[in-house]
Amino acid sequence: ETASFRVYLMDFRFKVGANYFNSKTKGNVFPVFNNNQFQLANIADTKSHGFEMSFDADIDISGSFKYHPKIVFSSNRIKVDKLYSQNERLPVNGFSNVSNNLIEGESVGVIVGSAYARNRSNHIIIGNDGFPLIDSEPQIIGDPVPDFNLGISNRFTWERLSLNIVVDIQKGGEVWNGTQNTLNYLGVSEESAINRTVTNFIYEGINQQGLENTIPVDFY
Repeated sequence: ETASFRVYLMDFRFKVGANYFNSKTKGNVFPVFNNNQFQLANIADTKSHGFEMSFDADIDISGSFKYHPKIVFSSNRIKVDKLYSQNERLPVNGFSNVSNNLIEGESVGVIVGSAYARNRSNHIIIGNDGFPLIDSEPQIIGDPVPDFNLGISNRFTWERLSLNIVVDIQKGGEVWNGTQNTLNYLGVSEESAINRTVTNFIYEGINQQGLENTIPVDFY
C-alpha cells in the first residue's frame, strides 16, 4: 500500500510519501551446502513486512541557488516461514564454526556459532579452571537484519553546478568479523595484546555445582 501527497507553498515545494508492504515468497532460492559445495536450491518460504517513509523538497534559496533535501526512513523484517528440509537449520554462507543460517521463525541469515554454556536461568557455567564452558550445540549469536535504515540526502544546485551530501544510518544488523577473529586467534590483534595484561579476572557465572564463580584467571 502506498500513499503520498505534494504541497506547494510559494518557493517551497515538498512531498511526503509512505509505503507499507507485507509479502510471502514460496520456494525462495538460497545457496545450500551439498556435495562439498554450495548449490542454489528452492529451499524455504519467507515472509517479509515493513514500511518506508520519505520526505523530499525543492527550496528556491536565491535566484539559481536551490536546495533539494530528501529523507528516507525504512524498516524491513524478513523471516523464514517454512524450511524444506528435515534439518532444524540450514547454513547458507560461512564456515564450519560460524555461519549464516535458515531457521524457521527466525530472521533470514541469522548468525549461528559457538557460545558459552548457560543454565536454565541464563547464567554462564564456569569450568573448574575458572574459564566459561562452551555449549555443545551451536547457538544463534547474531541477527543480520537491521532495525531500521535512515538515508539523508542534501543536494545543492547553482546554475550547472551540483553538490550532493549523503548520510546513511543503520541501527542494528549484526555481522561476524572474521578478520578480527583470525587476528585474535593468532595473537596479533590489539585486543589480544591488551588481554595479555589481564590478571586475576573472575568471570561472572556459576560453577558446575551451582555456586557463584570465585576462581581468578590470567588471560596470558
